[in-house]
Amino acid sequence: MGLFLRTSGQGGLAATDPASLCVVWHGSERAPDALRADVHVRLQALRAAHEGAGVAEYWTSDARVQTVRHGQAVCKHDGEWMWVALDTASADAADIATATRHGYDALFAAMQREDFPYLVRCWNYVPHINADQMDDQSGERMERYRLFNRARQEAFQAARQAFEVGAPAACALGSHEGSFTLYALAARRAPRCIENPRQISAYNYPVQYGPRSPSFSRAAVMERSTGDSLLFVSGTASIVGHESLHPGDVAAQTEESLRNIRAVMSQANATQTGSARFDMSRLQYKTFVRHARDAAAVEAVMRRELGSEPIIHFLLADVCRAELLVEIEAVGAAAAGTGEA
Repeated sequence: MGLFLRTSGQGGLAATDPASLCVVWHGSERAPDALRADVHVRLQALRAAHEGAGVAEYWTSDARVQTVRHGQAVCKHDGEWMWVALDTASADAADIATATRHGYDALFAAMQREDFPYLVRCWNYVPHINADQMDDQSGERMERYRLFNRARQEAFQAARQAFEVGAPAACALGSHEGSFTLYALAARRAPRCIENPRQISAYNYPVQYGPRSPSFSRAAVMERSTGDSLLFVSGTASIVGHESLHPGDVAAQTEESLRNIRAVMSQANATQTGSARFDMSRLQYKTFVRHARDAAAVEAVMRRELGSEPIIHFLLADVCRAELLVEIEAVGAAAAGTGEA
């Protein structure tokens, strides 16, 4: 069965289509009623045709979709792919550790109930990600992103999910309002998890970045029934080894982020069979900038490096490290006769 993505950069979306697996709305205002969004990510859209209007992602299947609910988890699946959207409206945004643990516990319980054992991709939006809060375990103040990482890894371990080698692709961005937001793609087959030779794997970061390392792979590759593969690139920033580079220079950080995505894509291509390859110009990008004023400079770099063909959406968000100004994620299908070494 196929899994397909369209976005608001590709024309109208038939939100009432019975093959809809997940509709994600990114915007500071609520989604249009006609969209029937499954997830609302409270981030302001930038550099869109209608500034701030929002960005819609519309994931569909070519098979019959079933919808079930398990507690706070709404699951939509076609027998091969399952999207899980977590209702976190009642979560205490002030206690990110508890909200994260409850969200992931609910996610893993739903995956078990529906027999989708493998996480492919997770999206996390953490209010005030770089702020500190009191840590109940240590009795000291700790950055909320570090508390999120600890709670996420504890949930992975409790569910016996891979939190190092084999962990899903993921991102964690900071929102300025709302509750913790989590949604995920699961499958009945394991993804091919991809790492970046330019970077230490996130799950091996040294202890200076917090008591528990981030539990994600740099990318994940999944085959579709259409005979090709989908590449999910995790949120990618200006990090080489484990260190942030180019502080204060958003253009240089964007260039470094794209070098990292290119390296990940090359690693993914090395795992491909046949002639189909991933290509930077055929991916779709979501780009998160810390400051709205930087969006034009980031877009200029991306268009210079990628050309005019790729769809790029820009959103205002905090990046997981305070010194990082931009983060980029991508998704796309392999195509025959394309790709870069």
